Amino acid sequence: MSAVFIKVCWAILAGLILLLIVPLTPFGAHSGRFELFPGIPLIVFGIALAILAAMLHANVVLKIFLIAAGASAIGWPSSLFLHSFLFQYFPTEPVTYVLFFYVFPLTFAISTIGSLIAGLLLFFLRKLRKPANSNQTARR
Repeated sequence: MSAVFIKVCWAILAGLILLLIVPLTPFGAHSGRFELFPGIPLIVFGIALAILAAMLHANVVLKIFLIAAGASAIGWPSSLFLHSFLFQYFPTEPVTYVLFFYVFPLTFAISTIGSLIAGLLLFFLRKLRKPANSNQTARR
């Protein structure tokens, strides 16, 4: 993995941690509704994850988990926007409610954990293979 990819992944992780911490602090009361403050950065992080997955030269499993994490990060606040818009016309519209509270958070959690595990496994497997290859070339 390139150094730029690793730095961007750390930035995305820091941003997601910030998104989780800010609502729990006193600043959370002044940050407005969920759909305005954390929603827009979460969509940006989802787009960044999808772009990184497309540019990454890695295992297919890691790409699938990253794309799923990006899509669920985009869909999570988008379903809230859609629910707020459709609720004016269809007050009993439950689909976006189910998407917002159950489908997208669960998908985001599973794909984030899966991408972390797949990325770490890929990283450690490359570290294990690299010294073995460098020792063999040094002996020749």
